[in-house]
Amino acid sequence: LLWFLRYTEAASESRMMQMLTRAGVDPEVAKRGDTEAILHDVRSRCSKCRSEGLCDRWLAGKVEGDNSFCPNAQIFRMFIRTTGRIAT
Repeated sequence: LLWFLRYTEAASESRMMQMLTRAGVDPEVAKRGDTEAILHDVRSRCSKCRSEGLCDRWLAGKVEGDNSFCPNAQIFRMFIRTTGRIAT
């Protein structure tokens, strides 16, 4: 059970970082101290998300459209607006 929980946590974290990049947010934003509380909420939403399969397909480029299915999409857009840092 512990192994499974660690696996799902790691998969969720990886998915979140990929989503940050694909959404256009510089992943360095996740390492900044002033975003820690926001990212805690983002991680929590990611770990509880029921759209993991859709997310994986979207991240792989197998699904067209935007990431509006993502419970963190609005927060990612806010990161871009407030930091002005776009992923390259």
